[in-house]
Amino acid sequence: MTFDEEQARLTVDARSTVGDFLNNLALEANVVAPDGQVQTVTLTQIAPGRYETTFTPEADGAYFIRVAGGDPTNEEVAIGQTSGWVLGYSPEYKQFEANLGLLESLAERTGGQDLSTLEGENAAADFIFTHNLQTEPVSQAIWPWLALLAVLLLPVDIALRRLVITRRDWQRAYAATFGRWLPQPVPPAPQTEQVSRLFQAKQRAGVQSKKRKRKRERYNRLRFNVWMRVGKERGKMGGYGRLHLHPLIP
Repeated sequence: MTFDEEQARLTVDARSTVGDFLNNLALEANVVAPDGQVQTVTLTQIAPGRYETTFTPEADGAYFIRVAGGDPTNEEVAIGQTSGWVLGYSPEYKQFEANLGLLESLAERTGGQDLSTLEGENAAADFIFTHNLQTEPVSQAIWPWLALLAVLLLPVDIALRRLVITRRDWQRAYAATFGRWLPQPVPPAPQTEQVSRLFQAKQRAGVQSKKRKRKRERYNRLRFNVWMRVGKERGKMGGYGRLHLHPLIP
C-alpha cells in the first residue's frame, strides 16, 4: 500500500507455489474503512503477475483489505488474502521535537537567551518585549547622484550666463520644430512684365516723394531758425519789420 495525493494505491503480486507469475486473474478487493463502510474495487493487471488499483480513503485510521479472486479459465487457481493498513494524520499535524542545540547556538551568536532559564512567573513574557537590541546605522552614499546632477546642470548654467536668446530666436526655434504643422503662407501670384514695371515705377515715385518731404522739412526748420535769429537781432536794436523768406524748394 502507498498513499500519494489523497489516493491510496493497492498493489498485489500473484505467484504460484513454485514462484511462477499468475496472469489473467480476476481480482477484487473489499476495503473496510474505520467507520465500517465497505468499498469494493477491481484490480487491473499492469505487469506479469502484478495487479493494481486505487481508492480514496475518507477518514484517518485502520483499514482492513480483503483481496480475493481466481482464474476464470481454471477453477483450481484461487487467491484470498487479508491485510491491514493504517492511514495516519497529515504530516502538517505531526509534532516534531525542538533542536535545542541549534537554538542555543543561534542564541549565543545573536546575543539571545534561553527563556527557560529565567526566574520569575512572568520573566519570559517581560524579556520578550524588552528593547535591548543594538541598532545598526545604515547609510547610503548619494554622491554619485549629486555628481550626475551637477554634470547635467553645468550646460544649463553656461547657457544662462553666456547665451542671449531673444524673442526672435524663440520664434525661429519654434518654427523649425513645429513649422511643418503650422499653416504655410500663400506664395504670391506670378506677375507679368507690365505689372512688374508699374510696381517698380510706384516704388521709385514713393522714394522720390520721401526725399522731397525730407528736404521740405529741413528747409522749414532752417527758415524758422533764421526767423528767430533775425527777430532777436531787431529786438535788440528796437525796431521790428517784416521778414520775407522765400522757399528754396518749390
